[in-house]
Amino acid sequence: MSSLSRRNLLRLGTLAGAGGLLAACSRPEGAPAASTGGGNSGGPYTTIRSTATSYIWAPFLVAEKKGYFAEEGLQQNGKVAGQGVVANIVLAGDAEFVVGSPMDTMKSTAVGQPLISFCGMVTTLATNIVVSAESFEKAGLTDSSTPEQRGAAMRGMRLASTGVAGTPDLLIRYVSSNLGKLDPNKDLQIVPIQGGGSAMLAAVKNKQIDGMAISSPISDQAISDLGMKYLYDMSRDPVQPLVGFPYIMASCKKDFLEKNPEAIASYCRAIQRSLNFIQAEKDEFRDLLAGIFTDIKPEVFKTAFESNYPIYGKSIVPTPKQYEQAKEFVVTAFEINGSVTEAAAAKKIGFDDTWNASIAQQAFDKVGTSY
Repeated sequence: MSSLSRRNLLRLGTLAGAGGLLAACSRPEGAPAASTGGGNSGGPYTTIRSTATSYIWAPFLVAEKKGYFAEEGLQQNGKVAGQGVVANIVLAGDAEFVVGSPMDTMKSTAVGQPLISFCGMVTTLATNIVVSAESFEKAGLTDSSTPEQRGAAMRGMRLASTGVAGTPDLLIRYVSSNLGKLDPNKDLQIVPIQGGGSAMLAAVKNKQIDGMAISSPISDQAISDLGMKYLYDMSRDPVQPLVGFPYIMASCKKDFLEKNPEAIASYCRAIQRSLNFIQAEKDEFRDLLAGIFTDIKPEVFKTAFESNYPIYGKSIVPTPKQYEQAKEFVVTAFEINGSVTEAAAAKKIGFDDTWNASIAQQAFDKVGTSY
């Protein structure tokens, strides 16, 4: 794929390979204990995600709040882990579903721990990069600076991500390398910070970092409360090669999908109903999120809602084009890390090895659209 070619990506710097994703398959502290699964198609089940408050989780949160999961015959609960990559929690058997980047599940599949992504939610890489006003001005940037100028301005900055190999980490590496022509391993410092947005905001206040990669509404809160500036606003003005990127999907272990197709179908129907609701009932959707993001100032919430509203997919069905886009990142990540065997394995995996569109398509055909 030309827009995400290896020539553009090989300079991203080292990403964690199989060890980073699969290490410590014991349950992380504070992670939920899951049900045994098997043939129990109704649950209870657990869905794990990496941070608590973000617009990128909206389709899942809508399904919870509107009761779509229950109405589709599925008893499940959403849980949060304070780390960037959480697929290992599903691999350890401490959650049935993970909502997050399908790149993590593809890496896992390539090294012999099959995870299947089956339900699309967000089709924009909606993680933003914000930096302190001091760093912005010191770099000579203005609101009209080009994406290339902004990437070059990252030289010498200390930028926080949610963890090594997570999408925020990858985004920092991508823009600094592909747009700024920098070496992300030498020309800037990427600081993994667990604990979500609050921990990053505290680090900015204490001048431990100059900026961070985080999704809305935390990025908007950083601008409102700390006077930070957008380096990259991916929701409003995304980097063009990343438009349409399959950012947030639901995934599970391969054997769970094979044993519980009805549970997967119920999950898919619930999320498609969420996407329909988001498209058809914008005002009610905004009010629902306002009841969830109660710690965000009303004016910040309003701005963030409008900028993020276009990021949600209209269909849950994952496509081959999206798969190839994500696979390009996975193969390159292994190659950068020197994991030759894993890279070769990733090249060989196909759509059906780590993505499943058939159940989502059946669910979409049954639910349809309402807008």
